[in-house]
Amino acid sequence: MPPEGGEVKYLIDKEVLNNRLAFFTVPTDIWEAIQHTPIVDAVPVKHGRWVDDGDPLTLVCGVCGYRVMRYNNTKFCPDCGARMDGERHG
Repeated sequence: MPPEGGEVKYLIDKEVLNNRLAFFTVPTDIWEAIQHTPIVDAVPVKHGRWVDDGDPLTLVCGVCGYRVMRYNNTKFCPDCGARMDGERHG
């Protein structure tokens, strides 16, 4: 399911696709369409959760260990950028 208020876009690694298609006979128009498809600058999304380590004032990022004040509980870690959606990083 897409996150609330957003659409999930799936990206394909163009180099991997080209390597896999090298084993097939691909019509020229399809091959050219793939080659002329714009590329995006994307990085994998890190997922994490805020961890309660017993300090009454702070929470800790489960991915990088960065501390934030409890009252400033954000949806993303300001240090590593992990999305705090409760999933495990990996």
